[in-house]
Amino acid sequence: MKILYYNWIYYPHPLSGGRTLVCRYYAKHMALRGHFVAILTSRYRQTPRIEQKEGYHIYRISLQVSPNRKLNLVKRPVSMLLEKIWMQRAVSYFDLIHVHAPTYGIPLLKWRSWSTDRRPVFITVHGIPPGRGLRNLLYDIEKADIVTAVSEKIAQKIRKLTGRKTTVLPNGVDLKEFKPTETPKNKTPTLIYVSGTAEYKGYKDLLKALQILKKRKIEIKTILLGPGLKRVNHDQMPKYYSKADIFVLPSHREGLSMALLEAMAMELAVIATKVGGISDAVKHMYNGILIEPRNPTELADMIQLLAQNPHLRKKLGKNARKTVQEKYNIEKTINKLEKLYLKYT
Repeated sequence: MKILYYNWIYYPHPLSGGRTLVCRYYAKHMALRGHFVAILTSRYRQTPRIEQKEGYHIYRISLQVSPNRKLNLVKRPVSMLLEKIWMQRAVSYFDLIHVHAPTYGIPLLKWRSWSTDRRPVFITVHGIPPGRGLRNLLYDIEKADIVTAVSEKIAQKIRKLTGRKTTVLPNGVDLKEFKPTETPKNKTPTLIYVSGTAEYKGYKDLLKALQILKKRKIEIKTILLGPGLKRVNHDQMPKYYSKADIFVLPSHREGLSMALLEAMAMELAVIATKVGGISDAVKHMYNGILIEPRNPTELADMIQLLAQNPHLRKKLGKNARKTVQEKYNIEKTINKLEKLYLKYT
């Protein structure tokens, strides 16, 4: 098969996160199975317009996308025109198009009106955005042939909003890359956070929780990574996870965090909020701890609980790895995805 993926940004864009990683995994593993694979994305700074990596091609639209959202409002009409020209030329070459959504206001699924050559269009929904983003997402879902979601919670929301059949295609982790190492010999428990400083990621809640712990004289070391903090290449992440005892994800909204699944695969004890698809993966006090969003005191309480209870950390970590092996193995996800492609092409 000839497969074209679309994601609005791609590496090395500074806003690349879990959705970009999922797009990369799909492309890499489909290429390994002998398919011709390409990714269409925006161009960031002086990145190559055409590039080949890990067996797949990357085509970057020449208009650069800025992290400044107001500037993007000006750039998007031009970007849409460039994408239309590119897609008109390319659509007949590919057997299917797979969009990673939300697309942040870039209505790529107008491909429908650009060609009478009806290639199937897949869309994978990674999260439900608020406001205008939701309207754009619903438009994209309406125009797609096959709708998938990364968690059952997101799939239920889509079915309720649109009535569309939605297949759950969970994010997957490379278990050969993310595997437990020796338990870190930290005299002081170490916490890792991988989500950056965006408000909806709950970073301020974490800072408040750490202040509460400081007042309680509970010692915690921290590793804080992500946009606005320290940027780390993805291939370096196992090294950072291996230095930690506890992983925290205090998001206000979330799809199904790749960082969460990676931490679970590394047998870390995880604390995460009850939002989006997180509760699909994390079962309270079995393979992690679930808390309410926007609650720094509860977050502090659970960090303290794990910091003072290494046996609980070990139990949660072992069960977390088992969960990922059973439900979030990238090979299982790719098998399911390939079957879907073959069914509709």
